[in-house]
Amino acid sequence: MKNFYFVKTSCVFRKFRFLTVFLFFLIHSSPAFCADSENDGDFYFVQVSDIHFDGGENSRRMEEVVKAINNLPMKIEFVVITGDIMADNIAKEDIAKQALEILGRIKPPLSPLPGNHDILQKKLPQTVPLYKKYFGELSHKREVEGVVMLFVYTEPIRKDFQVEAYNPWQLLETEFYSAKGKPIIVFHHAPTSEDFYNNASHESWPAEAKEKWEKLINSADVKAVISGHFHRDEYHWSGNVPMFAGGAVSHYWGRQAVYRIYHYQNGRLEYSTQYIESLPLPPPQNNK
Repeated sequence: MKNFYFVKTSCVFRKFRFLTVFLFFLIHSSPAFCADSENDGDFYFVQVSDIHFDGGENSRRMEEVVKAINNLPMKIEFVVITGDIMADNIAKEDIAKQALEILGRIKPPLSPLPGNHDILQKKLPQTVPLYKKYFGELSHKREVEGVVMLFVYTEPIRKDFQVEAYNPWQLLETEFYSAKGKPIIVFHHAPTSEDFYNNASHESWPAEAKEKWEKLINSADVKAVISGHFHRDEYHWSGNVPMFAGGAVSHYWGRQAVYRIYHYQNGRLEYSTQYIESLPLPPPQNNK
């Protein structure tokens, strides 16, 4: 009886061990588990916004920002400019060339995207080609450690106009599908949240477009949406997706030049805002 019990118990143990090993390999080889384990990610990037190159004060501020970025101690995977590189002056060749020269000093790879003061709605035939000439395509992407970065021109959605051969809704849907479950960070210019200034809220996006955006953003594994435009540090939500609005380099509204360092780690994003303290503050203006 003892031998029989021992043999029976041993067989059960072997079957249990086999089942455990089988389940382990099944779970660890599943697409969902592989996506999580491969795409945890641990890296840094920098956001610069609303430079408004003008050949004067704003250009000088950006020179100081470039120096600060190039002296950072951590490896920066890329630097994103979340729109308004220019100040309604992209047709002024001397200022555009100055912008290119200053931006060309940035050591990490650069990912610019257009804002409402780069491509002018009333001058699309002139400003769209100029933006492409100086700064590249209206939208693009890069991938860092399994995380997909989408840099998207969304002003046609926000202001309800069309740019020839460019559909931001279709572009986002296509890129979300192509990501195949990978984590995504979306960069664009103007946040969908209300813009609060002068003690009142102002609509940034039309309600219908905002609702459609939120639905789309929440349909994929979007970890964050990062923007500029407000010239202020702000934090909002679009459904379950956090939205980070960064401050500006430009001197408008009497504000200090800033840039942000982001740290992505294990699916989470955090940032620190860095001030360029060597520059004197300009005189205050109306708040925005």
